[in-house]
Amino acid sequence: MARRAASRALRSEGSIQGRGGRAGGGGGGAEDARHVFDELLRRGRGASIYGLNRSLADVARGSPAAAVSRYNRMARAGADEVTPDLCTYGILIGCCCRADRLDLGFAALGNVIKKGFRVEAITFTPLLKGLCADKRTSDAMDIVLRRMTELGCIPPEMKQQLTFLQKHFCQLL
Repeated sequence: MARRAASRALRSEGSIQGRGGRAGGGGGGAEDARHVFDELLRRGRGASIYGLNRSLADVARGSPAAAVSRYNRMARAGADEVTPDLCTYGILIGCCCRADRLDLGFAALGNVIKKGFRVEAITFTPLLKGLCADKRTSDAMDIVLRRMTELGCIPPEMKQQLTFLQKHFCQLL
C-alpha cells in the first residue's frame, strides 16, 4: 500500500507531489518519504535535485540518521547521477546538529565552502543553535562575528551591533 502511494507521488512531475504535497504527507509517513527518495535516486539524472531535496527533508523530519544515510548514498552516486546543492547541504547540516553531531555539521559546512557555494546566513542557523544548546555561546558568537563576516554573510557595518548584543547576551547567562 505504501509503495503504491509513493509511486503515485513520484508520477506527478517526477517529484513528490500529491498526498498533501509531501512524501510523508499521508498514512505511510516516514516510510513513504524514504521510498520516494530511494526511487528518485534510482532515476539518477532523470530526478530533479528539487525533488530529492524535498524527499530528503521529509526523511529528515522522521529520522535525521536515515537522512544522513540517504545523503551518503546520494554523494556516492556521484555527479554523473545527481549533484547535491546548497539546499541539500543545509538539510544535512540540520540533521547532524539535531543528532547532536556538531562535528559532522561543521564537516558538511566545510564541504559547502570547499565546493565553492556562496554560503548563506541560514546555512549557519542549525550550527549556531547546536552551539548554544551546548552552552558554547562564545563559539557561536565567534562564528557570527568572524566567520560569517569573512564569508560575506553579514555586512561589516552590523559587526558593532552584534558585539553589543554579545556583551548583553552573555550577561544574561
